[in-house]
Amino acid sequence: MKKTYLIAAAALIAVPAVALAHEHGEHRGKGRHGDMMERLDTNKDGNLSADEARASGEARLKRLDANSDGVVTPDEAPRLFERPDADGDGKITAAELGNVAAAKLMRADKDGDGVVTQAERDAARDAMKERRKAWHEHHDEDEAQP
Repeated sequence: MKKTYLIAAAALIAVPAVALAHEHGEHRGKGRHGDMMERLDTNKDGNLSADEARASGEARLKRLDANSDGVVTPDEAPRLFERPDADGDGKITAAELGNVAAAKLMRADKDGDGVVTQAERDAARDAMKERRKAWHEHHDEDEAQP
C-alpha cells in the first residue's frame, strides 16, 4: 500500500512536467528539457512560478479549444478529462487547467516561497527517479517469484 502511495506521488510530480514538455514539443529527449524550462520561465529568473504554470495551462487550453468558445469539452480533448473537472460542469476552462498545472508544479516548491527553483526541480526529478527505481525493483522481484 505504501508503495502505491509513493508511485501516485511520483506521478503527481511527473505528470505536469511531462505534460508541459509534451505541450511544448519537448518530449523527444533529455537535452531538450532545459529548453522547455527556459520557455516556461517567462520572466527569465531561473525559477518557475505558479503564474507561469497557469499561463502555460491557459495557452494549452487555447490550442485544444477547437471551436474557440473558451472551454474544452470531452469531444475536443478526451484525454484531458482524465483529470478532474474542478466544478464538474463537463467543461474545462483556462482557469481550471491553469490552476491544475500550477498546483502540480507547486508540489515541488519545498520551501513554500511560491517558486520552484532549479534545485527544487532537480530534487523532484531525483526523487522521482528513485521512486521509479524502487517500483521497478519491487515489480521485478514479484515477477521472479513462482
